[in-house]
Formats: sequence, structure tokens, C-alpha cells
Amino acid sequence: MPSTTPCHVLYCEGWDPTQARPVGILAPATAQERDGAGEQYAVLIRDTEGVPLVLLEIAWKQNHCGVWTFADDGGRNARHRYARGDDGRLTLTRSLLRGGLFPEDDLNRGAVAAGIALADKDRGLYRYEYELANGGRVDTGPQPLHDDLAPFATRRTPAFGRWEELAAMHPGLRGTFVELRDADVAPGPGPVSAPWRPPGPLAPTGVDRLFEPGRRLVGGWSGHTGTVEVRPIGTIDLPTGRVLAYDPGSLGSAKEDDVLTVPLPPGEHPVRLSLLRPDGDDADDDHTLVMALRIDVADLVETPVASWEMALRSGQDYRELGEGEFYGVGVDGGVFGFCDAACRPHLAELFTDFDQYLRLVHGHGADGRSADPSNIREQARDTSPWSSTLHEPFGGGDLIVSRSGYGDGDYPVWIGRADDGRVAALVLDALVPDWSAKAPDPAP
Repeated sequence: MPSTTPCHVLYCEGWDPTQARPVGILAPATAQERDGAGEQYAVLIRDTEGVPLVLLEIAWKQNHCGVWTFADDGGRNARHRYARGDDGRLTLTRSLLRGGLFPEDDLNRGAVAAGIALADKDRGLYRYEYELANGGRVDTGPQPLHDDLAPFATRRTPAFGRWEELAAMHPGLRGTFVELRDADVAPGPGPVSAPWRPPGPLAPTGVDRLFEPGRRLVGGWSGHTGTVEVRPIGTIDLPTGRVLAYDPGSLGSAKEDDVLTVPLPPGEHPVRLSLLRPDGDDADDDHTLVMALRIDVADLVETPVASWEMALRSGQDYRELGEGEFYGVGVDGGVFGFCDAACRPHLAELFTDFDQYLRLVHGHGADGRSADPSNIREQARDTSPWSSTLHEPFGGGDLIVSRSGYGDGDYPVWIGRADDGRVAALVLDALVPDWSAKAPDPAP
């Protein structure tokens, strides 16, 4: 029979690492009210001598539950993040382990820390990144969760006050019966700011501002200042409204599941580019950056976008993202674009031959020879110095392609909704501006 380990529970705003103590002590009833409302609070579990063992950071509105465990010296040496799913269960999405908490093996020998992130929820696979004592790093591909953490891969969402299962993540509490009692500590005298916030994915910052002509912005990578221009580049035909956002050079490997889960209305819709034209001698087309590619729903062109949200593909869950992370389009050829799912089968077949992709979309192959589009009605036509459109006659839709900001990288897709919830726009964001920087006025 397992031994009993009595522990005290203290509710608070969080843990102050600089003072190594809890701050903003809360009455249990206050914490329970926050739990029911989904508002954030923290739970500190200590032994009977007051030594901290486990800290829980809870924010159910964000479907977040964080679990910190403490080392013998009182410092936090492991952090685990759980995301609550639609089924009400918690899934371990990432962990950060320090100080030899992970088992020795040939791969991580000499590691001082390990980061673990969920890679494939359906198959229960995780990626590991080991930080070595010499400053190096070792990454792994997707693999099963290590035996020490496997029992904690999923948890039931605890009812308020039932913290035993989460407390058992502390090595010293595993295999014991944890007996929890509320600590006899009075609440603090006044409000205290929480020293933490629930992690959240990349927010759709400044999407509307990308399409305000004349606005002054600073490029995040180059630091160059410039002026926003908005360029209409025609229309895109979406026979089904089911949209693929892709690096067109990778369409040869596109799958049905890659379609965005929120469709647009079928039909023909106007398309615009957001451009950042730099100041001074570089104010030419070659140095002008494409900041975003946008589809406006034809029937809602005059309707303001009231909110923006991240576009997802099948199987993606924003709750599993870390701070500032996003699902998006991986670009390896300096261009990105949109097309209808109806175009995918034929374009995928055509673009399996990368040289043929270059000829059809860019007008020439790797050898410099021009396209001979014998099995497609037309070669892509330029719609601006930065964009082109390829009509796909079999599916009846279009592929719209443009340059992607500073080039290769990963870029989010944002869905814009009107006040009534209808989808009004779709934006591929090249993440060009530094939104924290203020651009000076142009020189007279």
C-alpha cells in the first residue's frame, strides 16, 4: 500500500522567481470563483514544512494548465504545459526539463536541459531538443514520449481542489498517496499583478494596417522604413471555395487534408497585395516588399473586417501552440499563393516536375528555356511586378502567386470576419513590419 504524503495547498496569483515566493495570496473561495469563470490563478503545493513542490498555473479560458516542479534548492527545474481539448482532457504539449531530470542515453549524454514538444497528437509523438553543456544543441525527429513522462501524456481536467494527479508529476510524490489540505494563510491586503500569463499563439497584429495606403512602417528584418501601397491584382476563381495556401513549388506534394478548414464562398473574388515601398534610392519595384496577399470576399468588399483569427488545416489545434507560435505556410522558393482545392490534383501532377513548375509559373525553367504549356491552356500571366495568376482549366480555378516578403520562411494565414461572423477576407501575412518600431516621416 503506498505511503501517505500530506501537503498544503496555497492559492495565489503566481510565483515570483526573483523573491522565490508566492505572491498575491488568494482565499480558496476566490480561486474557486476564478476557476469557474475561466480566469487565471495559481496553486502552490508545499510539504508540511513549507517547502514548495509543485506550482500549477491555470487559465481555463485559454484551455491552459501549466505544471512547474521544484528542485531541492527551491528553484523550479521542470515546466510542463497542458492544453485542454474539446473532450475535456488535458494533453501534454511541451515540457522543459533541467538539471538531469531526463534519463541518460547516448543521445542526450552531456545535456543540461531538454525541450520536448508535441509533434503528432494522434500518434503520441514528440520532438526533443537537447541543450548541451558545451553550448551545442541536438534535435530529434518525432518519437514516443519517454517512459518517465509517458504516464502524464494525458490527464483528466481536475475539478477544483483535486490536484493530486497533477501533483504526482513531482518525482518525490510519485507512487505515494498525496493528501491535500488548504494552507492556513490569510489572503493578501490588496491586489497584486500576476507574475505570469497564459501562453498564446501569434496574434493577428496589424493586419488591417497592412492595407492602409500611405501608412509608414519599418521592416522587421532590414530595419528600412517605407510607405504602404495597396495594389489590386485582379481576381481569383474559387469553384468550390475550399482554399489551399501554399508555396506553389510544393504543390506537387499537396494533400487533400492541406485545405484550410474554413472555406470562402465559391466564386470569383478580388485579390490585393500589400506592399512596403522603401524610402530613398531603393524606392523601385525590385526593392519593394510584398507584405501580404489578400482575398476579399466579393459580396463583402465594402464590409469592414471586425476580427481576425488564425486559419487552420485539418488536425491543427491552436491550443497546442506555444507563445508566439503559429500554423502557416512553409516557403522555400521565395513565393507563396492561394488556389482552390479543385485545382490541386492537376497542379500537383504538373508541379511534380519542378522544372515544369518553373516554366509554367515563372515563364522559364532551370535551363532558361521558355514554357511550352501543351497540357494547360496558358502560362501564368503577370498581374503586377510581384505577382502572377495561372488558370487551371480542368478544375476551373486559379492559382495566385506572389513574392513572400523577405523570402523563405513560415508565414501565417489570417481569416477576417465581419461583425455577423461571415468570412470576409483571407490574408497570407509575410510578417514584414516591426510593429514595435515607429517609422519617421518621409524626408521632404
